[in-house]
Amino acid sequence: VHREAATLNRAQTALALVTALNLPLRTPATASFSDVPTSHWAFSAIETLVAAGVVSGIGNNQFGPAQPVTARQLRTMIGRATTPALADLAVPSSSSDDQSAPRRTAARALWKVLRNRLNLP
Repeated sequence: VHREAATLNRAQTALALVTALNLPLRTPATASFSDVPTSHWAFSAIETLVAAGVVSGIGNNQFGPAQPVTARQLRTMIGRATTPALADLAVPSSSSDDQSAPRRTAARALWKVLRNRLNLP
């Protein structure tokens, strides 16, 4: 698989979004999700997004950290973390919204979030 065609999983996306937005990490004593224990490498990033109201999981008390992030999920995360307008600009709606977002799509979207945070053109 070419790197461009590879996907980001939900945990990688959470960490990238927290980093792009420079959010202060939260590390609660207990986990919000049964599949993201306190020892998980992305625990603090995921919990930071939970506390900010950006993510709420996939149901059944799970986050799905290893699942590929879809374009719709990426747009929703960005919209909740910033503005719906930036989310629509970063990840335009398409017929492939429910498919895994290619790494290139995710990277471009997160770059737009970072540019917006830094007030770059």
